[in-house]
Amino acid sequence: MKKTTLTSPGKSYLYLPECVLILILLTLKSFFFNQYIKLGDFAPVMTAATAAIFTLIFLLKKLISKKSPANLLFPLYIIASLFMMIDRMYFAYFNKLPGILALQMVEYLGAVSSSVIDIFNLGHAMYIIDLPILALYMLFWRKKAAFALRTTKFRNTKRNPAKFSLGAASGLLAGCLLFIGCHALNENFHFSYLKNELFTYHITDVITVISKQMAQNNLDPADYIQVIAPTDTEGEESAPKDPLNGIAQGMNLVNIQVEAMQAFVLNRTYNGQEITPFLNSLLASDTIFFDNYYYQIGGGNTSDAEFAVNNSLFTPESEAAYVKYTTNDYYGLPFILKDNGYSGAYAFHGYNGDFWNRKEAYVYQGFDYYYAKEDLAQEDILGLGISDKSFFTQALNIMETYEEPFYTFMVTLSSHHPYDLPESLWQLELEPVHQNTLYGDYLQTMRYVDEALRLFFDGLKEKGLYDNTAVTIYGDHFGLPNYDWYSKYYMTEWIGHEYYEADMYNVPLIVHIPGLGEAKTISTTGGHIDYLPTILYLFGYENTKGVMFGQNLITATSGITYEQTHMARGSFISDDVIFVYPQNGIMVNAVAYDKKTGEIIPATGYEEISAAAIKAYEDCNALLEKNAVVLIKFTKIDGTRRDFISSSGVEFCEKI
Repeated sequence: MKKTTLTSPGKSYLYLPECVLILILLTLKSFFFNQYIKLGDFAPVMTAATAAIFTLIFLLKKLISKKSPANLLFPLYIIASLFMMIDRMYFAYFNKLPGILALQMVEYLGAVSSSVIDIFNLGHAMYIIDLPILALYMLFWRKKAAFALRTTKFRNTKRNPAKFSLGAASGLLAGCLLFIGCHALNENFHFSYLKNELFTYHITDVITVISKQMAQNNLDPADYIQVIAPTDTEGEESAPKDPLNGIAQGMNLVNIQVEAMQAFVLNRTYNGQEITPFLNSLLASDTIFFDNYYYQIGGGNTSDAEFAVNNSLFTPESEAAYVKYTTNDYYGLPFILKDNGYSGAYAFHGYNGDFWNRKEAYVYQGFDYYYAKEDLAQEDILGLGISDKSFFTQALNIMETYEEPFYTFMVTLSSHHPYDLPESLWQLELEPVHQNTLYGDYLQTMRYVDEALRLFFDGLKEKGLYDNTAVTIYGDHFGLPNYDWYSKYYMTEWIGHEYYEADMYNVPLIVHIPGLGEAKTISTTGGHIDYLPTILYLFGYENTKGVMFGQNLITATSGITYEQTHMARGSFISDDVIFVYPQNGIMVNAVAYDKKTGEIIPATGYEEISAAAIKAYEDCNALLEKNAVVLIKFTKIDGTRRDFISSSGVEFCEKI
């Protein structure tokens, strides 16, 4: 019996409906995808561009080969569908499309699998739901369809299906190009916007990463050196010393980075229940509260917040600083405090030590010892790792053995997305509509974290450490995204105004100094890179060796933070305005808000500040790339510290 293959006459009539079906499905998916990634009015033209690319591939394949174009279009369609699903999921969490550099973060997905599962929904699944059916068709049903066509009326027809399909495809391609051309007549459209088309975006991203060389800016690191707490020169007149300058000098410093804590949970109630009763009480005395403080991270998320805080440096946009610049030379908070007589710098985290490359990176950050999950008793696991309550208890037992003064840096874990706190630990009575939602789970988790912090402060007092210990508490990044519809709806209803970027990016910075004698709120806009210069001012220490991009928020008369990641580079938050540079580069989609009212204002006139925001990141990344953020580097020979000074800040003696 003769084997039926697609070289039979039925094939000629089969590939046209196949290709039409693929194109229709791709066009539908592409349109909904482009709408989801906020291309707005430009979604149709991007969809037409994708259809044009597929049609062009069909024509080229038909002209150069007698085999069915569907043999190529089917695999491309599968790849495009998978990309749209992955891109959509990434966009759902990061509010931007992924780049090839994000692939370096894949190894960390296993640790946050619960977050990935929580993000996945039917909207993402729609891009791949038809793929199993198409696979079955290609493997089992396609030959039967070709045989059926070969034995029907098509067998003796004189119509030439090849010419017909070429003509139809040519007409479709011309139509797509005409549509794009007509759109180009719109004064708001620029051909550069076509880089947002699915295939164009990923192809140009790969080419850019492969070909791009770090801009070798002629930067002198000395231009970024800031003396934060200068000593008055003897014999010269000077203004009266600020009582806050050096008020914490000689005290232990415990710096607590709270996972996903946002500022809106402070001093707020839910149906009469305080979300953070302990932190609210802490704000009432011996505390400086920075209420206009905003997170600044890159591809490393939580680890990048640490990097920015301890070094006053911007992180890479799509990579983790601890991974990309692990072995660079730094002169951040751990080094500065030890150079001013501190016995050591110690890091604590309740998760695996290798995660985000912390175990190796912390050495170069200046930490003397890192206590990770494997170094602590794993007696109370909650979510990803050791519960915050157990974590704080164990850390206190270790801290009391340190010679004072010391620096302790702690990263909490229990409030990590998706905030899956056991019901036995719930302390808030939520309305039924809010139970088992991201919003409700987040509030429950923040209440738990507040209780853990209360127990930690009680432990400081019990161990006799409290009076000589300054404690800083800040959030690393957002907990509830404003681009998640349900979170935005519930938050808007709760806080009484539209939940927007200012709310999402605003994390608390709390500086508690026993004996301060006052409760003070500073509203100057600041971010993670401003932490280091601000703390140095309060402790009365100088940094004349290392680059810092932040400013001292105590004495600053105005403030601004430059953002990236969840907002595109070029975005900024000032004392008066929030400017959101569009992730897709379509400038008509730029948005500006009046910070005091939250109302949308014209997004024009901010080009200079936006350009300065981009340049700040580029300058910092260029210095990091050249390992030039320290003017004075040192090594040790026989235990003796030796400094090597370079005017360029680039070439140094090798470490011994």
